[in-house]
Amino acid sequence: MSYFGAREAVAKRRYRQFVFEGIGLGKRGELSTGRESRDGGKAREERSGRGESRILGGGSFIEEVLSGAERIVRERVQLRRRGVDVEGLLEFIGKEMGVTREEILGGGRRREISQARSVFCYVCLRRVGLTGRQLSEALQMSPGGIHSASVRGEAFVRENGDLEKSLTSYLNN
Repeated sequence: MSYFGAREAVAKRRYRQFVFEGIGLGKRGELSTGRESRDGGKAREERSGRGESRILGGGSFIEEVLSGAERIVRERVQLRRRGVDVEGLLEFIGKEMGVTREEILGGGRRREISQARSVFCYVCLRRVGLTGRQLSEALQMSPGGIHSASVRGEAFVRENGDLEKSLTSYLNN
């Protein structure tokens, strides 16, 4: 409102005047949400179903994002079909990081335990596809804490190439 005036009453009056004048201009194609007003409805028939390019960006960007999402979904489906054992995953991460499964599930604050718990949250959320609610109940943490731990775990895994390779190997076998 400060664009229309310094005082509130003046700004409201000028804003109403601005809107009133805009109504008189009618619909403008470049400002409408659909292309139907510019092309007589042909765009609806030609649209690929991938969304509005003015909002989402070019087709190559959309295809890249969708292919990445499809890859993640395929990986999660494969892991669920193979029945990735969360208990086995706990044991594996604990062995790789030098902590016990009880320490990961407990509330310890030692750096090694916290990192192992973060890696466990990352793998369960992003790679296996468990929900934050499931993890929050299992680890007795808030959903926000689970998310933060997952972000830290992802960064830790990316920094440690050996851990990333062994996790990928474990999840693929």
